[in-house]
Amino acid sequence: MKTRILIIAFAAFLITLECYSYTTETVYIEMRDGVKLYTLIFKPDDTSDFPLPVIMIRANTSTYDTSIPITTDEQRYIYVKQAIRSNDLLDTLINGYDAYDTVEWLSAQDWCDGDIGTWGGSRFGAFSYGSSLKNPQHLKCVSVTTIFINWYDYVYPGGCFRKNDIEYFHQNELPSFKEHYSYSEWWDKYNMINYFDTVRTPIFHFGGWYDLFAPAQLDAFYHLQYHGGEGARGNQKVIIGPQQHTKILSNESGQITFPLNAIFDRNALRYKWFDYWMKDQKDNMIADYPNISLYLMGPVGETGHWNNWLTYDEWPFTDTDTLRFYPADNKILSLEKDASGSQSFDFDPNNPVPTVGGNNGFYTLGNQEGPYDQRNVWERPDVLVFETPYYDESYDIFGNIKLKVFMSSDRTDTDITAKLVDIYPDGRHMLINDGIIMARLRNGVDREELITPGEIYEMEIDLNYTAYTVVPGHKLGLAISSSNYPRYRVNPNTGEPLFKETEMLIATNTIYFGGDQATELILPIRKTGFTPTSVNDKISESNISIYPNPFSQSTTINYELREAGYVSLKLFDMLGNEVSVLVDEWQEAGRHQARFDGIGLPAGVYYYSLRSGERVESGKMILIR
Repeated sequence: MKTRILIIAFAAFLITLECYSYTTETVYIEMRDGVKLYTLIFKPDDTSDFPLPVIMIRANTSTYDTSIPITTDEQRYIYVKQAIRSNDLLDTLINGYDAYDTVEWLSAQDWCDGDIGTWGGSRFGAFSYGSSLKNPQHLKCVSVTTIFINWYDYVYPGGCFRKNDIEYFHQNELPSFKEHYSYSEWWDKYNMINYFDTVRTPIFHFGGWYDLFAPAQLDAFYHLQYHGGEGARGNQKVIIGPQQHTKILSNESGQITFPLNAIFDRNALRYKWFDYWMKDQKDNMIADYPNISLYLMGPVGETGHWNNWLTYDEWPFTDTDTLRFYPADNKILSLEKDASGSQSFDFDPNNPVPTVGGNNGFYTLGNQEGPYDQRNVWERPDVLVFETPYYDESYDIFGNIKLKVFMSSDRTDTDITAKLVDIYPDGRHMLINDGIIMARLRNGVDREELITPGEIYEMEIDLNYTAYTVVPGHKLGLAISSSNYPRYRVNPNTGEPLFKETEMLIATNTIYFGGDQATELILPIRKTGFTPTSVNDKISESNISIYPNPFSQSTTINYELREAGYVSLKLFDMLGNEVSVLVDEWQEAGRHQARFDGIGLPAGVYYYSLRSGERVESGKMILIR
């Protein structure tokens, strides 16, 4: 019965194919070791312009089948889909001989003109990278979307096991991953960067700032563009948008909907990429397309230079500088170090800080990917939080963020985590980036060195790459803790070999702020003329009041200005949408009030944002019925 069902389903599939005016051929291509790989070949019905170049994907999935009619009938390529030989991604990826043998077999067929290109996204993008590692003669170009290039960095960022994603996707590899929890020659074999200096293939890399595999596409671009083999070097392009892994072609990411300009037409770009390299269409727009396209994110609903694309032809960039903030006892991120200071918290591995958004994987954590509001975990007793003052100019965080931490613990091992957020006027704490490090691997993921209880250690947390604008009226926030679960496996704090612990211990961890042991947030920023000085304190915070609050129909916001200045008073709903502008004018010093009529609005929580002299104060209002 099962066989009959499969035959009927396959027949229905073939009937569907006929409607699209292309034919399907099934072959088993023999590899050098005698294994024959199941391969589907899709050709246009119209053969008048044969032979044609081939676009190949190596994937055990139907995800890309919607591309078949476009590729064959419209773009005039032969489309090939080949099953990989097993679910063991490790050896299938790095052992590129299957891809090599397939490319050479295809190039010898009479319907192929000898030119082959490959594409793929996520793990199937890994096979596209892998196809270039052995440099088959007839592989002309590659297009890759959202995939890692270094297995260890993917499985153990900061030395910490990426629990949720790895356990979901890589059941076959789990025993090997757990055995090799520090970097070694075993992992060296599966690090594609080690092979890039011999790769000769032009590659178009697509990625997202909130993608599971960020920043691999940036790293791959850099290594191949400047250190790849002849043919690859100087022939790479990369696009990084604000997207998450499962919505790489959308302007929706987490709880933020970016402007429509965030969407890039990947299909149009990669077909032009293939046309350029395989059809000799040297006059198409792809030759002049920027080598590097990066989306500069920022708060939506506010206008400015952010939420637009930045383009470059060379990296490293020459228009960057460094901004350093120092957390302090008063919960401020300051431009100056304190003379001394520290804060401690108890990290209980039985009650870890839950993961809320971020660079999570496909179908894990309830599809909670991308920028999420962190308020639910911001004020836990095991989370230390800090925020900058308001500044009267925007500044663009642009590059790889680092947090240099000075810490101690009463245990021989623990983790330290960090989150960077944009604090909105309405109170939201929207995630920009986060990172983690395991104390025992602080001096390198290739060496284990337990810590001595009570001693102070320096370690550096990698908070990944970003391009993000902090605008007037917003603050930059930093949270430091010791867990982000279940994205990362919780540290039992025992110092025992990983995955073989016999107990779970509470750790008292201390972060230091002063002098030569000052924890430091290191931000690369664009040189836009920004000078970080606090805004003029024109609003008297102690004299802002709302009455009545809660209110049923209308209420009054009272405020005082210490100095005359331009005043903006706006109201927002819980999603950050502007619902009313109450004041937008120059006002003299003294007492003022503005009346808000809530008629026609649904009951709920609203926020006011009062701004003068670029300083912003905000508060909560509750409308009841």
